Amino acid sequence: MKYQYQPLSKTSAIIEINPETDIEIKLLKDIDRSNPDHEFTLHYYYESALQSRNGAAVLLSIDRFIQYPTKGVISFKVVTGLGG
Repeated sequence: MKYQYQPLSKTSAIIEINPETDIEIKLLKDIDRSNPDHEFTLHYYYESALQSRNGAAVLLSIDRFIQYPTKGVISFKVVTGLGG
């Protein structure tokens, strides 16, 4: 997957997931909103996109979808260590 990241604030952004292979296209096409297991799959991809931009960022939620399931507004926090 390739990801696009557009910051909205210090704790929110728009993430767009762009599948690169036929398998990834099928995976996203088959995601069902009513299946709780699929929510974990979406969380994984959106968090991967976020962490590709900032390894210290943790996805808190997918607030809403602009285009289900590939583009959404997310909330996150940046975790700092003991020295930060």
